[in-house]
Amino acid sequence: MWVVFLKKGKERKVKNNYPWIFKDELEGFVGDGKPGDIASVFSHDKEFLGKGFFNPDARIAVRMITRRDEGIESVFNRRILRAFEKRRFPTPFYRVVHGEADGLPGLIIDRYDDGFVIQVRCKGMELMKDLIRKVLIENFSPSFIYERSDFETRSDENLERRNGPLYGKTPERLILTEHDIEYVVDVKRGQKTGFFLDQRMNRFLVRNTDGKKALDLFCYTGGFSLNLSKAGFEVTGVDLSQDAVDTAMENAKRNSLKASFEKADVFEFLENCSDRFDVVVADPPSLIKRKEERKKGIDYFKKLVNAISEHLEENGMMVLCSCAYQMDINLMIESIRKGVESKGRIWRVEKITFQDVDHPWIAQIPESLYLKCVWARYERW
Repeated sequence: MWVVFLKKGKERKVKNNYPWIFKDELEGFVGDGKPGDIASVFSHDKEFLGKGFFNPDARIAVRMITRRDEGIESVFNRRILRAFEKRRFPTPFYRVVHGEADGLPGLIIDRYDDGFVIQVRCKGMELMKDLIRKVLIENFSPSFIYERSDFETRSDENLERRNGPLYGKTPERLILTEHDIEYVVDVKRGQKTGFFLDQRMNRFLVRNTDGKKALDLFCYTGGFSLNLSKAGFEVTGVDLSQDAVDTAMENAKRNSLKASFEKADVFEFLENCSDRFDVVVADPPSLIKRKEERKKGIDYFKKLVNAISEHLEENGMMVLCSCAYQMDINLMIESIRKGVESKGRIWRVEKITFQDVDHPWIAQIPESLYLKCVWARYERW
């Protein structure tokens, strides 16, 4: 067990339910626990603030779990059940727990039909995996629980990447249904936990765009492409992964939808492409993880916007997405503006959308808002 004391004034954000306490905000700590164990957290004036995971080796030293003096097992039961009750979707494919935004820092639980895929993002939650499995099995009787903790940022907490089963037999592939479209999903090897569940609403919204030809950049397994095809567009999807392209073609065939897909680097494709499009969707992977990398993100999006503008019809629509928290909406707009600064055109922003509601955005936790999509029309004055 650890006991942690904060520097003077650092208790204010904890009292406002911000869950992270950084290493340089600590006055000190005592105890003989191991990294990731539970700590009781106190202010500079010795006021009890709650309990959280404590890792003295990590940049984020404490991840708050509860403001109460209560058992951690009861917290997990309550928070997971509450998160489950808040989700109401017509098909059983959605995020059940969204980390800090559901009061369970460093834990992702996605539902795929009668099974779950989890991600663990901090040392403390790593130590809770047996409890997580117990809560899921006792309350939901899943056919499988699979772990996809194989992302780069695990190294920040001195955690090895892990991809493997936690319970039951995980299917090699399963079929996800969303807005009357079926998708083949590989939860073992696909991006994130197998599918970009956070883009559900935005995929549907592209059906409301107008025109005849559409381009889907970084198309993955065809989510935007198939919705555009459903709306009557002639669609081309581009992705660097052959596996993604093959699955996208399979998904199109499965749904009797017309779309062509090409394995290519997006920038090389745009450089060699002579076609123009009424709609271009671009949903690149998360490029920047830290504040220090923001200039890199601006430069990348500026280059991407410039290349897209060369292939948009007059009054064409660009849907530009970023899933990087550090690439905030102001930086995205700056990149969009600078991407055509010498072309005598304007971008008329029609709307800005975000992640779907099963990936909640908590006002007290700015990092919980990460996915932004700017819908902008390319016009002459």
